[in-house]
Amino acid sequence: MLPDPQDIFDHLLDEDYQPAKIKDLSRVFDVTADEYQQFRLLMRQLESEGSVVRLQRRRFAHPSTLMRQWGRLQVHSRGFAFVHRSGADADILIAESDLAGAVDGDWVEVEMLGSDGGTVPAPRGRVVTIKALPKRQMLGTYRVRGGHGIVVLEEEGNTVVAVSQNDTVCAADGDLVMVDVDDTSQETSHPRRFCKILRILGPRDDPRFDWLVIAARHDLPLEPDEKVTAAARSVLDQQMDVGGGEDRRDLRDLDCVTIDPKTAQDFDDAISLEWLPSGDQRLGVHIADVSHFVEQGGVIDTDARLRGTSVYLCDQVIHMLPRQLAADACSLKPHEDRYAVSIFLDIDGAGRIVATDGAVSVIRSKARLTYEEVQAVIDGDPVRGATAAFEGLLGEMAALSQRLRARRFERGALDFDVPEARVDVDDDGSVSGLGREARYSSHRLVEEFMLAANEAVAAQMLDGGLDALYRIHDPPDPEKLEIVRQVAGALGQRLPPGKKIRSSDLQSVLMHFENRKEAPLIGQLVLRSMMRAIYSTKALPHFGLASDAYLHFTSPIRRYPDLHVHRLLKATLRGTEPETVEDVDWLAEWSTHTERRAVDAERELVRLKQLRYMKPHVGEEFEGTVSGVIGSGFFVELDDLFVEGFCPLRLLDDYYEYDEHRLRLLCPQTGVTVRLGTRATIQIVRVDLDVRQMDLLLLAAVSEPMKQKRQRSEHGGRGKRQRPGRRRVRSRKGR
Repeated sequence: MLPDPQDIFDHLLDEDYQPAKIKDLSRVFDVTADEYQQFRLLMRQLESEGSVVRLQRRRFAHPSTLMRQWGRLQVHSRGFAFVHRSGADADILIAESDLAGAVDGDWVEVEMLGSDGGTVPAPRGRVVTIKALPKRQMLGTYRVRGGHGIVVLEEEGNTVVAVSQNDTVCAADGDLVMVDVDDTSQETSHPRRFCKILRILGPRDDPRFDWLVIAARHDLPLEPDEKVTAAARSVLDQQMDVGGGEDRRDLRDLDCVTIDPKTAQDFDDAISLEWLPSGDQRLGVHIADVSHFVEQGGVIDTDARLRGTSVYLCDQVIHMLPRQLAADACSLKPHEDRYAVSIFLDIDGAGRIVATDGAVSVIRSKARLTYEEVQAVIDGDPVRGATAAFEGLLGEMAALSQRLRARRFERGALDFDVPEARVDVDDDGSVSGLGREARYSSHRLVEEFMLAANEAVAAQMLDGGLDALYRIHDPPDPEKLEIVRQVAGALGQRLPPGKKIRSSDLQSVLMHFENRKEAPLIGQLVLRSMMRAIYSTKALPHFGLASDAYLHFTSPIRRYPDLHVHRLLKATLRGTEPETVEDVDWLAEWSTHTERRAVDAERELVRLKQLRYMKPHVGEEFEGTVSGVIGSGFFVELDDLFVEGFCPLRLLDDYYEYDEHRLRLLCPQTGVTVRLGTRATIQIVRVDLDVRQMDLLLLAAVSEPMKQKRQRSEHGGRGKRQRPGRRRVRSRKGR
């Protein structure tokens, strides 16, 4: 006997129900084999009525249980659209009739409707809310075509707009210009968009403007408008008299210090460490109270939300907050009273956190220290000045950070210490040098303390049931994980079977290959298998940190999610209700988007500057290490310079076979094997700034690490070549 529809609805509404396929539902309701086809027809009828919905992978749910989701809309030329989501979830298909007036590029809230029923079912939805973003000035290149001026916009994929006829233009062909675009097409025989030129910058190929071009391509807002800067000045005039108060804990006598890079202009975190009578240590993490100066919903706050994060473009910074606030009132300057939000962690001798506390505080940093100065203390080198006064404290902090780090690894956290590129930029935008950013254990000291504070605040948000923005990190991509499993297995280290895997399993693999020649290969494969972390209103686990709940709290000057969390935490500490944020789901999705566009812009500018530096060296030879292998060639990272180029196999006479299981290229004629970690001598044959590509020609390769290193020359990469024991590779192109 077929189940009653109401029984089906009740089952789908049960709080323990997980969306299930029709076969699973048939078992729940004891549907016989003879009744199965009728049951399928019943479910299809209920679906057509809208009483039930079919989700991805043909699983059924009740409409009332479906969540709405935010994302960015991309409209197809045929009328339908997709909404892109930041996590691993598939894009949402939107029919043209369900767009509700939304246009390409809008941020929209979507109500899920089920799957489209295609061969590869896609989740469907309809637009219910549109988030309008403010209009901005745009950057483009002025061109003269047919006697008329046009501007090719950077923001919109080289979209062309015409210059208004009444606009007096003094720009030269090829100049970069800032424009105000009229989005209302003028009615002519050929409808066109027009713009007014606001500012002429100069020639587009001038390296001084590289950062502006990249910012425009990634839709990054530049300077705040006058209303925002005026509001910042007003805040400074009214609130710079910092002192204690009844609702603030006075911590000005506490020995706390800031530790930052030499070039840092703002300091948003300070740390302290005390011994308790119990023998435990009390770590204090004190974060600038940005929320005191940025009123929720005010013009500064609205602008900061839309920016989402500060962006660091080589020698330029696009701040999230007005500079007056970031570098003054919200900066924990030494020997000056500053408002803060403080988190205290009581830690025992084994590195276990045994108690936590928090306070809305006022502090006074005792010293502004740099990573290099703290590293000197850790290394036991002689120190003087302010650093010497805190030598004992810094030694205790270093020991504590090591215990915290050991505890993280015990629970399975992954240990990735990925080097960052260094680009030295002169005042004229040219590049004077390349390399790696120095990485000290003093960096890890600060990072461990910040990680511990973030995790403690996440636990408090979770306990209070607050609408925080959590930082979540999904398990690795199954297909990429399979590559790790195959390569590690071929080298004698097995991963547990199945798609599900723990971070501790991957950490065991990394440790197994530590200090072995295969370590770079395994490390790169594990890193590439990782998903990108996102912001979410759900407190889901963070895979890489092996944390049940994690968030960002420690940088409210440069990240909006941290500022949001500060407001919630301050209300909790003061025993008040936090102000409501109605669009917190959009804020999570938007914060992920702004973070990713910032990272992508920063990487692209570094790449452009690196290639500007390498262009004069076409034809020269360098040594490097193979950093990636694909079927059409391999990537080589050049020594000292830390810049990567591609060696296409089409440039070589010899035939190579690609072993996709071990990610290596084999040449049967010469016996040369190219894999991650292979040392290579290459010649630069082409540098293309427009496509951000540098082509290399392989001259010699050896799989074992080289015993001799070339001497660095005046530009950091050339020197006398030494090629003992290398296999020569013939090339089509002469040298």
